[in-house]
Amino acid sequence: MRILQAYDDHTLMEQIKNDDQAAFEVLFDRYNGLLISHVYQRIRDISEAEDVVQDIFIKLWERRNEIACTNIAGYLFTAARNKVLNLIKHRQVIVQYENDFKRFAAAHPMNSTEHQLEKKELEAILDAEIKKLSPRMRQVFLMSRKEQLSHQQIADQLGITKFTVNDHIKASLRILKAKIGVIILLILWTGHLNP
Repeated sequence: MRILQAYDDHTLMEQIKNDDQAAFEVLFDRYNGLLISHVYQRIRDISEAEDVVQDIFIKLWERRNEIACTNIAGYLFTAARNKVLNLIKHRQVIVQYENDFKRFAAAHPMNSTEHQLEKKELEAILDAEIKKLSPRMRQVFLMSRKEQLSHQQIADQLGITKFTVNDHIKASLRILKAKIGVIILLILWTGHLNP
């Protein structure tokens, strides 16, 4: 590994294309902290910054044979910039959904009995869909959303990587969103409903 640390980025990338995990670890160690700092300066959330950078490295490994880049630092920082822009757009969409939902709720007030029935129906729908997730995905999702554990805490408790935790949560949200729609996810995210 010490020899690999002396390699330039281009040589490391060639090794990575040959499935050399040690070379990937050296590249990861070389840029991980810099990228997290770079992303954090823009989004001001260390956990999200770490997730963004993990995503970048996961994609780098998955697409290692497709990447024809000679400037790997440029590639990584461009990927970080694009992820940050997408995250900011996503945040704006969530805020818009929250505002739309609040306006709708204000314009259509429910009496408390009706509200309780709606809430119970939504909880039942969400619980049913969560139960349909694979056992591991369901476990990770509930640890994240119900127990509010960090990705690292979940990884430590289950003996899996933080990357795997992140993948399970993303897949769970994608499945739930497709099944039950944006409104229930919005309620879940804003804390008005506890699965």
